[in-house]
Amino acid sequence: PIQDPDRTILIDCFHQMRFPLVMVEKNRLYINQITDQVKFAQQAISTDVPPIDTYQGASVYQCTAFIDARQTRILKSKLQDCQITRWNPYGVDIISRQGGKAKGIAKILKHYNIPKENVMAFGDGENDMEMLAYAGIGVAMGNANPKLKEIADYVTDEAKNDGIVKALEHFNLL
Repeated sequence: PIQDPDRTILIDCFHQMRFPLVMVEKNRLYINQITDQVKFAQQAISTDVPPIDTYQGASVYQCTAFIDARQTRILKSKLQDCQITRWNPYGVDIISRQGGKAKGIAKILKHYNIPKENVMAFGDGENDMEMLAYAGIGVAMGNANPKLKEIADYVTDEAKNDGIVKALEHFNLL
C-alpha cells in the first residue's frame, strides 16, 4: 500500500477535489468526481467509469489521477515514495515505489517456480514499460506509446483489431 506521508497527500487531494482521483483499495475502487477527461480516458481502455464514493480509511494500493503534464510535475514534487506513470493523455497511475507490474509478476513467478523466459506481457502505455522490459517477451500493442514500442520485443496490432490473438499466433501459442 501507499504509505504516509504520500497517502495523506493523496487523501487530501481526493477530499479537496483538486482533480479527479481514483482510489484503489484491496476490494474496491472509486472516484471523487467525474469529468469529460475521465470519461474519455476510461472509454479509451474500454473500462467503466468508477463510481463516486468516499474514502473510509482503508489501505490504498494505487491511485489514478486525471491530470495534465504541469499538474503531474507538481504532484511528483510532493510525493516522496511513489512513482507516477502516464497511461493516457488524461491519466496517470500512482503507486508505491515498492510496487509495480514487474514486481507483481516476479512474485507470481517465484511462487509457482516459473522462469521469466516463459512470460509474455502485453501493454500500450508508459505504465507498462517496466513490465515489458521484465517479461521474457514484451509485446506492445499497435496503439502503444512510441517509447513502449521501442523497448518491446514485438509490436502487434491494436486490441480492437485482435492484436493479442495476432501476437499469440505469431509466437505459435495459438
